[in-house]
Amino acid sequence: MPRRKIVEKAILSLNMLGTEDVWQPRIGPPPGSQNALKNGRFTMAAKARRKEAATMRKRVRVLVQRASLLVAETETKRKRATSTPPSAPPPNRARESRRAEESPS
Repeated sequence: MPRRKIVEKAILSLNMLGTEDVWQPRIGPPPGSQNALKNGRFTMAAKARRKEAATMRKRVRVLVQRASLLVAETETKRKRATSTPPSAPPPNRARESRRAEESPS
């Protein structure tokens, strides 16, 4: 079939809207349809279930982030408490023992 005939058929099969006509597509099945959605992915119950699961995932994600920050904070505090700073000299035990000997008790 030549291309010209296909284009002519396509143009003739379209109904042009007038200037005052507004095209409003209908969404969903016609009223009274036996094929209307009664169960599946897009029912209200399924949408509510997915929304609740998404909310729960967000809350868990926030809790995990808080817990990881808390763990990191406690680890840094523990490291600071157990390690001596490199600029401080080590404690001199000999000086302390001399002071104990010199002081009269």
